[in-house]
Amino acid sequence: MEFIAYWDQQALVVLNGWGGPVWDSFWLFATETFTWSWLYVLVLAGIFWEFRWAGLLTIAFIAFTVALCDQISVHAFKEVFQRLRPCHDPAVQSFIREVGNRCGGEFGFVSSHAANSIGLAVFLSRTLRGVAAPVSWLIPAMAIWAFLTSYSRVYIGVHYPTDVLAGAALGALIGGFMGYFHGVMRPLLPKFSR
Repeated sequence: MEFIAYWDQQALVVLNGWGGPVWDSFWLFATETFTWSWLYVLVLAGIFWEFRWAGLLTIAFIAFTVALCDQISVHAFKEVFQRLRPCHDPAVQSFIREVGNRCGGEFGFVSSHAANSIGLAVFLSRTLRGVAAPVSWLIPAMAIWAFLTSYSRVYIGVHYPTDVLAGAALGALIGGFMGYFHGVMRPLLPKFSR
C-alpha cells in the first residue's frame, strides 16, 4: 500500500504541476457542472427524440444512477476510508497547486465527480447503443465529458489519481448495472414507446 500511495502522490504532483494560467482556466471551466448544461439539455432532447414518452423512464433511471453513484461514493467510501484530499493532506500540500481554491470536503476517496460522470456515461452508452445517427453522437460526447470532468479533479489538486480511478470504476459498475436494468424494464412499457 505504501508503494501505491507513493506513486499516487508522485503522479498527482506531476499532473497537477502541468499547466499555467491558460490551462488552469480551461480545467476550472471543465470541472464546473454548469459548464456542461448545454450537453445535459442535448441528452434530454436526444432521449425524447429516440424513445418518445418512454424517455421518462430513461430520465428516471438517469436520476437514480447519478444518485446511487453520488451517495455510494460518499457514504460507502469517503466516510469509511477517510482519506484526506491532497489539498488537505500535509504530506503533499506544499508540493501541489490548489487551482482556483476549490478544495471542498475533507475526504477524497473516491471522487464523486468521477463516479457520477463515468456512471452516467456508461449508462447512456448502454441505453443509446444502436440508436439512429441524430442521437448516437451523444455516446462519444458523454465519454469525452466524463474524461474531462474526471481528469480536472486531479489537475486542480482536489483528488489523487487513484481517487479518480476508483470513482470511475464505481461509476462504471453502477452505470453498467443500471443500463442493464433499464434494458430489461423498457420493453415492459410498450404503450409509451413511439
